[in-house]
Amino acid sequence: MTNHTISFTVNGTPPKKSTGPFWGNKDVKNIINLRKKALEARNELELEGPLKGPVKLELKVHAENIFNRKDTSDYVGDLDSLIAGVMESLQAAPTTDKTIKINPLLKENNEIN
Repeated sequence: MTNHTISFTVNGTPPKKSTGPFWGNKDVKNIINLRKKALEARNELELEGPLKGPVKLELKVHAENIFNRKDTSDYVGDLDSLIAGVMESLQAAPTTDKTIKINPLLKENNEIN
């Protein structure tokens, strides 16, 4: 098995894991942004298809200190919700579970599905 390092930077807020259906949630623009950057980085290495095998993730989030927040609307998220949100955003969108409503914006971006 060949090891590859895929590195990319995404500006903006990482998608957060939510309690509701992930693929239809309000973080859809952040999910699309993350998936596009990941796809661009993968394509630069000329890799095809999804990664298989173990994956190591290094996630750096630069955010205001929680105690310096203006109000709850500027809260980026806790570590668990950010890591889970990023990992879930990078996995393939479900195609067989018809009960999951996928946000139309994700459906419109076929290149990242």
